[in-house]
Amino acid sequence: MNLIIYQIGRLDHDFYKERPFQVYEKVFKTSLSSFAIRDYSIENNERPSVVLIYPVSLPLNATLLKNKAFTASVPRIFTEHIESALDNPHEYLKNPYPLFDNHPHSEEVDDFFLIHSIGTYYTGKEYLSLSSHYTDIFFEILFDMTGRYLKYLETDPDVPIKFIIDISSGFNIYVSALIEAARQLGVWLQLSDWHDKEKIPEIVLAFSDPVFPFEDITYTIHFDTLRTKALFSSPINNRDVESYNLSKDIYPDERDHKRSLQQIFEGFIVTYSAISKNTPLAVCEFGYEKKGDILAILKTFIELTKKRLYGNFTTSPDLKKDLYLKVLLTLGFYYGISSLLEEFSIYKHNDSGTAIDDLRASFKKIYDVFGLTLNDIILGNEVDKLKKQLTQESVNEKDGWGELFSVLNTDKAYKETTPQKRNFFAHAGFELNATKYRFENGSLILKYREKHTDLIKKWLKESG
Repeated sequence: MNLIIYQIGRLDHDFYKERPFQVYEKVFKTSLSSFAIRDYSIENNERPSVVLIYPVSLPLNATLLKNKAFTASVPRIFTEHIESALDNPHEYLKNPYPLFDNHPHSEEVDDFFLIHSIGTYYTGKEYLSLSSHYTDIFFEILFDMTGRYLKYLETDPDVPIKFIIDISSGFNIYVSALIEAARQLGVWLQLSDWHDKEKIPEIVLAFSDPVFPFEDITYTIHFDTLRTKALFSSPINNRDVESYNLSKDIYPDERDHKRSLQQIFEGFIVTYSAISKNTPLAVCEFGYEKKGDILAILKTFIELTKKRLYGNFTTSPDLKKDLYLKVLLTLGFYYGISSLLEEFSIYKHNDSGTAIDDLRASFKKIYDVFGLTLNDIILGNEVDKLKKQLTQESVNEKDGWGELFSVLNTDKAYKETTPQKRNFFAHAGFELNATKYRFENGSLILKYREKHTDLIKKWLKESG
């Protein structure tokens, strides 16, 4: 198992001091609780990776270099970096990475990344205010988690993954952001993988006993599974999709990225609505984005958003939390739906139509996964009724396409009318005026009439 361990990094007077941490039945003497978890997992034949999260303000502490025990215990190059940061914090904040490259803990971990800080700090010469937002910190952590997970899927897809979120260190704001990011990660993981719940990574919170400055105390590390639940509910609605509203908020100046994201949103809301509102023929009529294409858009979104976040460590890019979270969850959800549709061999029929028996059988599986039992019952009733009313022997057309309205109305004076939205959703999408039929080897094949497809898409978007 691949184990990904996150913890807020430390830089204080005794951050290097080793303490005994107990992980289940074993005790490990380390300077961080996450190191003890790592050492325990190695002994249990797991593959741990420790990722430290360093707040950028850590070295902005005028008392650090006044502590002789501290300066005697860390490499000289590290104290030089701290001294430089305190002497010229504005220059340090332009590129804080070299300092953390030389942090002693960085040599022991698999990776680290920086997060913004909030508040006013005294460097010994001046007071420095960092005007970041909680949202910045939250997204910096969440995007690292999702991006790191995607990399593991690419390089080691068959090995289970488990996240351990060690909250034993860090100020309240960092720990709060870390826990919230873990919760949203849990929701995103479930949305992106509906078909194999056993493969969805477990997320576990870890925390040690309170640490006191005594030598003879062993600190137990506790574990608690973080439980989240993803509902079959769309993160976006038609207001987000129409007029490029959400796409423009995310990419106001990047035309190509805006267009690509809008295409994903429109495809998602049509596909989602077709499933949730029980009109499965629309999925086969309009198709959906391939999961690889969705993944590419997701990676670009994460990459470009991280560039905005890290553009300046002294101020905030003022990202709107609800909008960016909508995008992340929508892309994850669409990826999960696309994966499921591919797994059950449901594809765009490319004008050849879809056999009604195949439609019923495949979407029964889809509805079982999403817990849409009522949809399955209604679809089954509508399919049975249609097959009973419409047989090859009961119609004149033996070959080619015919219209449902011409053979299924009981009024001989009935004339074709504009499809009715209410009838469309009430009869599982088999609206008489919008649907064509033919028979092939005894099977009833359906598709929508081309002149009504834009209207049907409009209805689906409005219902999303």
